[in-house]
Amino acid sequence: MAWRTEMFLRSDEQAHVPAALEAAILSFVGNGGSSQAEDIPSDFLTQPRPAAAGGGSSRVTYEQSRSRRVGGRLVGAARISGPLYFEGSAMMAYGQSNYRLPNGAGVLVQGIDIRFRTLSAELGATVVYRDSLFGSVPVSVGLGGGVLHAYTRTRVDSPVLRIREVNSDTLAFTSLRFGIRTPPRFGTDLGAVLELRNYATFGPSAALEVNLRF
Repeated sequence: MAWRTEMFLRSDEQAHVPAALEAAILSFVGNGGSSQAEDIPSDFLTQPRPAAAGGGSSRVTYEQSRSRRVGGRLVGAARISGPLYFEGSAMMAYGQSNYRLPNGAGVLVQGIDIRFRTLSAELGATVVYRDSLFGSVPVSVGLGGGVLHAYTRTRVDSPVLRIREVNSDTLAFTSLRFGIRTPPRFGTDLGAVLELRNYATFGPSAALEVNLRF
């Protein structure tokens, strides 16, 4: 088996957001905070909201001002047959995501800022098909799955709310990866990856990644 290391920058994961936000709201209300916090939907990223009684938007609108995840990955690869390879990976990463609900939520009509800071670890297994474009540009397609463990610090701020909470969650996923790399130079190469994931408790997500391989 051949081993390599990668440093990467990619868009942040979103699958841990619902559980982290739900834990923050429940802890805040349970410790005597305003029950108005329960009007913030923990699933604002994925689920349509019921229409208001007097009409209006069917969901809480949000804006994302930051989404990035940086880290390192150790990958072991073994040939199965021809261009097919098995790859196992272990990864550590730090992610940042900032969201704003400009119109608030429920009775909270003023803007709400929600921030997540996440330390995560992943284990993955993938079957990869490798080929090359124009005879020299490596490309790959991989199908696999893995487990993500996320330790998340959540902050919620508005004119009437100040919530701080820490939560951890473990999520399984399946993935489909499309990659392209530069030809190796001096033992390193640069790659770009589009990864599509599906989480049982969150649904589909997509992430773009740039990585440097050693």
